Amino acid sequence: MKWERYFPAGFGWKREVRFFLFGLISSAVYFLLHFSVLYGNDYYVLFKWYESPRRVLREGAMMEDFHLQLEGGEVLFAVLAAMMLLAAGYHLLYHYQGSKSIYLMRRLPDRGDLPRRCLAFPLFGLAVILLTMLGLTAACYIWYMVKTPAVCLRPGQLQKLMAALFGGAK
Repeated sequence: MKWERYFPAGFGWKREVRFFLFGLISSAVYFLLHFSVLYGNDYYVLFKWYESPRRVLREGAMMEDFHLQLEGGEVLFAVLAAMMLLAAGYHLLYHYQGSKSIYLMRRLPDRGDLPRRCLAFPLFGLAVILLTMLGLTAACYIWYMVKTPAVCLRPGQLQKLMAALFGGAK
């Protein structure tokens, strides 16, 4: 695959790809650490650790809702997505510099060359960010449902998550 086709001519695309990968990995690590800390704190409170060497559930202890465990963990993904949108604008502005004439790009027989060079990688990056967030959310949900004692779960966790994502649940 020729990556040069998806970036402006003469552009340092390897640096942008490395920056994106660093941002994606950093965002994923932060997301997982954020969830782990919030989940761990709430999980610890479910048990009476001081009364017995074994874990004994507190009476009436309930785990915090899953969507609240994720709140704030997506902030670096949002910053990376904003950077991808800014990159699309920068790719277009790059064609206006010096010998990289925008007029030459407009005269090329392939009319889709300019939009492809400006938008392909930013749109690809946004798709990867979205898929990574969905995958990590699914992994955290599975962990939440498997690890948390069933008597401590409030019903309708998946519905509450969907409402939080699409309806602004509290």
